[in-house]
Formats: sequence, C-alpha cells, structure tokens
Amino acid sequence: MATLRRSRAVFAIGALALVPAALTACGAGGAGGQSVADACQVAQDGMTQIESDITEATTAAVSGDAEELNGLIQDTSDEITAISEDITNEEVSGAFGDFATAYQGLADVLAEFGELDMSDPEAATTAAGELTEKMTSASEDLTTASSQLADTCG
Repeated sequence: MATLRRSRAVFAIGALALVPAALTACGAGGAGGQSVADACQVAQDGMTQIESDITEATTAAVSGDAEELNGLIQDTSDEITAISEDITNEEVSGAFGDFATAYQGLADVLAEFGELDMSDPEAATTAAGELTEKMTSASEDLTTASSQLADTCG
C-alpha cells in the first residue's frame, strides 16, 4: 500500500504546483469599480500565503503525513475562497471563480485518496485507479482554469 501513498503524494505535489502559475501576471485597467489590474493584484497578493501553504503541503505529501496534507489543502481552499470574495471585477471574478472551483475539485479528489480503505488491497488498488482518473480530470480542469486566469491577468 506504500505505492498508493506514493501515488497520492505525487499527485498532490503535481497538482499543488499548478496553483502559483495561475497568477504570474497582472492585466490592464478597466472602467469604473475594480479594474482588471486591481483585481489581479488582489489575487496575486492573496497568493503569497497560499504559496507558503503549498510548500508545506508538498513537504507533508513527501513525508506521507496525510493528516497534515489534508489540513493544508483545506486551508488553501479556504484562502482561495477568501481571495475570491475580495475580487469584484466581473472579468477577473469569473476567471478566479473557475480557478477556485477547479482547485476545490482537486482538493476533494486528494481527500478521497486519504480515505482509501487499505484493509483490502485489491479493492484499494481498484479504487486508486478510479481516483487516478478523477485526479487526471481535476488536474486538467485546474490547468485550464489557471490558463484562463493567467490570460485574464496577463
């Protein structure tokens, strides 16, 4: 079952690496209210703590500390939700909302990995295969949302 734990860690590390890439640039301003540039800056500023959490989560994933990993993933999800509440520009809000939804989908799949019943190795292997497919889909969703957010803020 160590292989399943390693698989979970690899997925977690790969998935978490996608988050900072979403916010590498800031866009130009807009008319009235919060500009695209201001909204992107809010998103970038909020990502500072998230990047720290991702570093800690990566360490937890490598060490096999599932409880710590799950807690940090949830903290990151909560922080992304809080950031989204501060983004009022419609264009950026939509892109960031899609990013937040995609991240939560990924977090949910990672949590499912942590809940695998290892007492039946055959069933656990089958379930891990199904979760691997879900993880691939969730990672693709996060990659797409990250690209859209980067395009909006780039």
